[in-house]
Amino acid sequence: SGIGDPDNEPVFRKIIQDGNEPLPLRSQAALGLGRIASDSAIQTLWQFVESAEKDLAENAIVGLQLAGDPALRFVSR
Repeated sequence: SGIGDPDNEPVFRKIIQDGNEPLPLRSQAALGLGRIASDSAIQTLWQFVESAEKDLAENAIVGLQLAGDPALRFVSR
């Protein structure tokens, strides 16, 4: 199972939302969520685009870019 495997989504969502996890791990989880690109993964990424943790915010944005057009459906929500 790779970083874009939808079976990993619950794990990635738990990691990115856990402030006790190391920042590099949370940032990698953001990339994984972007590759999965499900509605729930995209919604999770949008929660972190304005994070005070710059690396996490940047990787959330990159994750949304990886998700492509489906990420735009959630812009106004």
